[in-house]
Amino acid sequence: MSSKPSGSDNPFVGFEGYTSPHYTQVPDQFLDEHLRHLSGAEAKIMLVLFRQTLGWKKRSEKMSVPQLALRAGAGESTVRRLMKDLEAKGLVAVERRTTKAGDPDANTYTIRWAQNERTPSKGPSQNERTVLSQEEDPPLVADPPEQEHTSEKQNSPQSALEDTASAFLRSIGYGKPSRAKRERTLRILNALLVEDGYGLHEIRAACRIAAALGAHGPELIPHVIGQSARESTDARGVGERLAQEQLEEQTRWRTLAARFDALPLRERDRLVQQAKTANRVIAQRPDDHPLVRAAAITLLEE
Repeated sequence: MSSKPSGSDNPFVGFEGYTSPHYTQVPDQFLDEHLRHLSGAEAKIMLVLFRQTLGWKKRSEKMSVPQLALRAGAGESTVRRLMKDLEAKGLVAVERRTTKAGDPDANTYTIRWAQNERTPSKGPSQNERTVLSQEEDPPLVADPPEQEHTSEKQNSPQSALEDTASAFLRSIGYGKPSRAKRERTLRILNALLVEDGYGLHEIRAACRIAAALGAHGPELIPHVIGQSARESTDARGVGERLAQEQLEEQTRWRTLAARFDALPLRERDRLVQQAKTANRVIAQRPDDHPLVRAAAITLLEE
């Protein structure tokens, strides 16, 4: 018999009841006809997609696989497999994208609707606009560059989180961060919002504190969230420790890379082929691709 989760592991501790007005329409046909034929994981993914589309009066939503996996509480490989199953069932359509380097990028997910079905009305309802206006916060560190936004872009929590992540990275010196750094930052902020239940204003405040402490990345944010600016100095030791850990990791990696480059060409080729055999994604890249080189270098630790 499974044990009851402890308070630290139970996300429902302290839950006092749902607030309103926060509603997302779900088609009756999905609940009446399809739900009993879906696995629990498939149903969770469908509910996430209903929330991200119908919940914001849209037909489609652009998300990366890590973002979808985080919201559904599943592994990335599981999400990829389940999305193919849902596509095969005809419930959703997925427009998959890759970067110029051939790496996976954010996909566009669309709920399949019957032909001639009316497009959901654009923009949030009056109640949603009222709630969102009450939750608006001052800019993170500096105002983001001016650009055109649709009402969906302005109001979507996911978009607000992406804007917060971009503003935080700019504030610590990453005007054009790498895709990996953007994804890592957004994953940490998403966990604070979805899993830990923090509000956007609390996340933005934590970003300001982390930036003031000289953070080199998003790892410090969870350690300072919920603190006031006066308390932020107490977290400086955490920031310094994380910065030291990052430096040690960079040093370790440079040492491994130097070891790899010093190997005979035959031995390097062997490690490259071993890395490509162990990973299907890596296997699709040329031998001189940075991902292949990185995977080969990590084999030196085994």
